[in-house]
Amino acid sequence: MADSESTARTTILFRADGSSRIGFGHIMRCSTLAGRLVDHGATVHLLCSFEEEFPDWVCSSFPGEMHSLPVGMGGHAGAGEASHQGTWSAASQDDDASHCLDLMSGTIGSEHVGCVVVDHYGLDSRWHQLIRPSCAMLFAIDDLGDRDMEVDVLLDQNRSEEAATALYSKRVKNDCRILAGPSWSLVRDQFSSTGKRNARSLGENPPRILILMGGSDPDSLTARVLATLAAFPRELEITVVIGESGQLERLQNLASSMSHVVDIRVAERDMAGLMSRTDVAISAAGSTVWELCCMGVPMILFAKEVNQFGVIQQAEMAGAAVRLTDFGAEALHAVLGTMIGEGDLLNSMSRAGQRLVDGQGALRVSEVILKS
Repeated sequence: MADSESTARTTILFRADGSSRIGFGHIMRCSTLAGRLVDHGATVHLLCSFEEEFPDWVCSSFPGEMHSLPVGMGGHAGAGEASHQGTWSAASQDDDASHCLDLMSGTIGSEHVGCVVVDHYGLDSRWHQLIRPSCAMLFAIDDLGDRDMEVDVLLDQNRSEEAATALYSKRVKNDCRILAGPSWSLVRDQFSSTGKRNARSLGENPPRILILMGGSDPDSLTARVLATLAAFPRELEITVVIGESGQLERLQNLASSMSHVVDIRVAERDMAGLMSRTDVAISAAGSTVWELCCMGVPMILFAKEVNQFGVIQQAEMAGAAVRLTDFGAEALHAVLGTMIGEGDLLNSMSRAGQRLVDGQGALRVSEVILKS
């Protein structure tokens, strides 16, 4: 067994939360980075608030031990304190940090770890100041830029370097290193190691459409998009992927009334294989966009949250995606009709996505953490 100093150097603690309300994207991108760190010999831990039972696909994604905060805690400000995403929890940042430090000294067995990675909209410089003395590096993953952060490195994969520098310049200290843009995107291994999209001539073949509205879909956007495609004039082969089965019956009933072939999958494990057989993806503009880019899948994108606008902007400017601002049938049908009617356009969008994201972002980030 390694001595305590060696263990501390190679121990990485992640702090993130997820739920059906806020989604599981924070945990998933932490899991992707954790996987790369484990490949390099690090030991990883995840501290999160289990305000509800996590789906199996979320738990199995993290390659280390997961630890739970006490019930009712999720890293948000209490009475009298500023709260940036107050719907998450009413717990104070002081209490959250205290439990994090207790985990280090107790279960992890080291009062000083190599790095703490925090991906949480409710934690700011106050939390960072309490954690900072107990780690060699404090690393934040963010895409809001709405609060002060005292960290050594900050990753915003959803903004260009220029936009991120302008946004965070007044939020971080001068010596904070900012990693920005899709070249740093935390794309899972299955996408970087799998063959890319199989370009094909559609001809008389039904176009294969993939609908992705995130691991959680509290606003039922999946059903809205599927319903909008019901009247599309050309035959389609539609695959719908949802993270949980809560809306499965509703989607099945909708699919049974459509003339298109519809395949509904819950917590699909082979997303890379599915994307490789897709002609066009209709997706929310979360981290999945970078995976679609890596696979070379042309996209029609919607923004569910303000912090997703940067994702759409970069994919659209690169020529890999088309932005839609509403779910109206006329707009969606027009864009989809144009895309599937022009094979050269689809191939051009495919190449543009692959130029934007090479799938090595998680490796680059892991090297920054381990070599600093």
